[in-house]
Amino acid sequence: MKLKTLLVHIACWLVLFLYFLTAWLIESNEHFYIWLDVSMNLARVIQFYFCYLLVYPRFYQYNRGWELVLGIVAAYVLFVVVRTGLEEGIYPKLLNVSNYAPGTPIRVFLIDNLYYGLPFILIAAAVFFTQKALQGKKYNAQLRAEAQKAELAFLHAQINPHFLFNTLNYMYSLALPVSDKLSKAITDLGEMMQYSLQQNEDGKVDLDSEYEYIESYINLFNIRFEPNFFVKLTFEEDGIVRPRIAPLLLIPFVENAFKHGVVNDHEHPITINLTAKGKKVHFSVHNKIHQLQKDASSGIGIVNVQKRLLLLYPGKHVLQIKEENGFYSTELELEV
Repeated sequence: MKLKTLLVHIACWLVLFLYFLTAWLIESNEHFYIWLDVSMNLARVIQFYFCYLLVYPRFYQYNRGWELVLGIVAAYVLFVVVRTGLEEGIYPKLLNVSNYAPGTPIRVFLIDNLYYGLPFILIAAAVFFTQKALQGKKYNAQLRAEAQKAELAFLHAQINPHFLFNTLNYMYSLALPVSDKLSKAITDLGEMMQYSLQQNEDGKVDLDSEYEYIESYINLFNIRFEPNFFVKLTFEEDGIVRPRIAPLLLIPFVENAFKHGVVNDHEHPITINLTAKGKKVHFSVHNKIHQLQKDASSGIGIVNVQKRLLLLYPGKHVLQIKEENGFYSTELELEV
């Protein structure tokens, strides 16, 4: 519990204690009523936090209704036990007084405390769920703000693609007479830039288009590092449904593998796998980690894509990133 929340709780309890104590003393000036107020409110405090910290956080969701009911019953019994234990167990020994006559049946304690024990179960519920609702609104607001930043970073990453695309067309015309390999590389790069310019009404592209973009990206790196360039790329699609996803959603994981992975080890090639079954898309990247850090901006692209996933696929994606034994692996599952 945060300090600010703790102080609010303390202040509320002090106000309640003073109110109840005043109400007792108005009825009678006997000091015993002060002790009744102590036992009653101590039982309320214990019952409240039993519900607030244990019962409601643990059982209010995931179809655990019966456990929630049992927890509420336990909270009420706890109130009766604490209050009765003080008034009928400790007070007679210390103060030589008790609230009930000797031999009072247990059912009397349970029935008599309904009026005093149930309200704070409801108050605990009101406080807990109100706080949850406020936290949810705050989290959603933060998520929207972060998503906007991620989308802005995504747009900035395109680096004015119109200008680059036009420039690449000119470079291609210059390279064509000189080198087939160079002109092919420029063509691939131009197609990648053209892909980044695509705009669809639903903001999505076919999955095979995303795969072709990744393939072109790999081909460009192959020109740079061949013949010591070892990457395995596979794509499987059942053909039942043509999945559509947000564009440029997968490439940051590939970029990360090339930036910080080992591309020239034939025994441990970078493996990239994309599969689609119905509306389920699975994407994985596995690479050996380079011992030297290649780029000070490590992880920025991954952070941005995580924010995009939260914005575009809330509750419909699972992203697992692991680093162990010198290897880095990413697993992404999407429901599109």
